[in-house]
Amino acid sequence: MKNYHQIKADWHAIKTQPSFHKIVLIMKTTCLLLLFSTGNIEASLSYAQSTKLSLTMTNTSIEKVLERIESQSEFQFYYNSKLVNTKRKVSVNVIDKEVFAVLDQVFAEGDIDYKVVDKDVILTQKNHHPSAKETKEAMPSQEGNKKIAGTIIDQNGEAIIGASIVVKGTSL
Repeated sequence: MKNYHQIKADWHAIKTQPSFHKIVLIMKTTCLLLLFSTGNIEASLSYAQSTKLSLTMTNTSIEKVLERIESQSEFQFYYNSKLVNTKRKVSVNVIDKEVFAVLDQVFAEGDIDYKVVDKDVILTQKNHHPSAKETKEAMPSQEGNKKIAGTIIDQNGEAIIGASIVVKGTSL
C-alpha cells in the first residue's frame, strides 16, 4: 500500500514529463479554438429567403406567372399538369418579396399547394391522395415493359422526392 508521500511523488513525476505538458497545451488550444469558432457560427439564408421578386401581372394564367418567376430567378417549377391547373387566371402585384410571399398570393385561391426545396418548387393539388389507378398504369409483362408513372407519397400525403420503385425479382 502506497502512502501519501509516494502518491504525491508519483503525481509530480507524471506532471513533470514533457508529454503531460503537451497534452495540457493541446487541450487548452482546442478549447480556445472551439470557443472562437462557436462565436462565428450563424445561420445563412437559403436561396428562397434571399431572392427578391417583383411582379405585376393582371388576369394572367398561372403558367405565365411561373414562367416569369423562372426568368427572374433560378427557380424551377415541377408539377403534374393532369393534377395542377395552371391555366387558371390570377393577378399578382408584389415588389421585392420572397418567393413564399409571391406563391402565397398566386395560390391564395384554388387547390394548388407548393413546397420549396432549394431552387426547386414542387406544385401539388391540396389534400390530394392519388388512387391506385393514378399511381401506376401497368406492371411489366412478358411481352415488354410498360411505363409506370405516378407519385410516391408519405403518410402525410406529401410527395417523396427522389423515390423510385423496383419490381420485385427484377432489376427494373
